[in-house]
Amino acid sequence: MHIAILEDEPLLATHAQEVLTRAQHTSEVFHLAKPLMRALQRNTYDLLVLDWNVPDMSGLDVVRWVRTNLKGRVPVLFVTSHVDEAEAER
Repeated sequence: MHIAILEDEPLLATHAQEVLTRAQHTSEVFHLAKPLMRALQRNTYDLLVLDWNVPDMSGLDVVRWVRTNLKGRVPVLFVTSHVDEAEAER
């Protein structure tokens, strides 16, 4: 699988990428949402792993953009410290 990771914490991003590499997946790390969105216009990813909060916009806004602007339905996995499921439904 080719996976895009949106994570602004360098240590967490590195760890996620290492885990995916050991599982024989390729991945690209993005520390901001806007560069990820530009990459999504050029590249195809099998999965998006998104941090809920990054400095330039929320992961939820990224999902909204993906669902509106990209063909197909790429799966999304959120990585967050939020504990309230209702937040994810907004």
